[in-house]
Amino acid sequence: MSARILIPIDGSTVSLQGLHAARALATADDVLELAMVVEPTPAFISTDYAELAAQAATSHLEEIEGRISDHGLEVESVVLFGRAGDALVERSERADMVVVPTHGRGAVSRMWLGSVADHLMREADAPVILIPVRETTEGDEVPMPDFRPPERVLVALDGSEFAEGVLDIVATRFGEGVITLLRVVEPLPAIVGPYLPQTGATNEVLDRNREEAEEYLGQVAKKLQECGLSVRTHVVTGGRAGESIVRYAQTDDSDLIALATHGAGGIKRMVLGSVADKVVRSSPLPILVVKPEG
Repeated sequence: MSARILIPIDGSTVSLQGLHAARALATADDVLELAMVVEPTPAFISTDYAELAAQAATSHLEEIEGRISDHGLEVESVVLFGRAGDALVERSERADMVVVPTHGRGAVSRMWLGSVADHLMREADAPVILIPVRETTEGDEVPMPDFRPPERVLVALDGSEFAEGVLDIVATRFGEGVITLLRVVEPLPAIVGPYLPQTGATNEVLDRNREEAEEYLGQVAKKLQECGLSVRTHVVTGGRAGESIVRYAQTDDSDLIALATHGAGGIKRMVLGSVADKVVRSSPLPILVVKPEG
């Protein structure tokens, strides 16, 4: 099945990391759509600015199209007008996926991340893949090493149906690799008081929570395995969810972290604001963020 992949471009070399990643992810039937945004201009700027900026954006996109047109992929481009985040969210309604680096800088429209990518992550209905970009100590942006199609995908689950909303796209786009289902059992708060002995009761509850998490992951894994997918499970106990997800992904040599933008309790943001935010802000790995329906 073909997919339309939206790639925001802001004129910077760094923003092309999204294009580089999208090309690695795309199949022969997919369509890559490059999008630049011309933002509103202050009243004191020339009335011709929007037209000139649109011409510059069109020229830049045509140049990029020319560079990648010989790779056998269908490439389209579009110039949007308005606030970058809002314009791209609206455009993403036509896309099956958005691929964007986590920061960049542009001369045509000064987008960007954590503003634009953050806005897309929270508001876009289409799945968003965030490609981290490192910085040197001098502040010069340095792209990550060459992006490759993920062969080991870590899926963070919290036991809710919302969080499981990420599984469909993982199975569809990355089902040829190894999928690891991870659940973090966080430490318990002090129930009585920090100075009273409660280690035995605490350990008993943690053990029970871990057993329940293992059973839950086993049930989810079985459904995926019945579809022919290679699936593993792992439970981490005692750490904070966001930190534990990133740490495990690195030690397990994962290529991609996948998670939903809201989970247990129906609170928007899977705890985006806490868990997903922590993962997005601290992970050196690409992250697939999905906003489940409902």
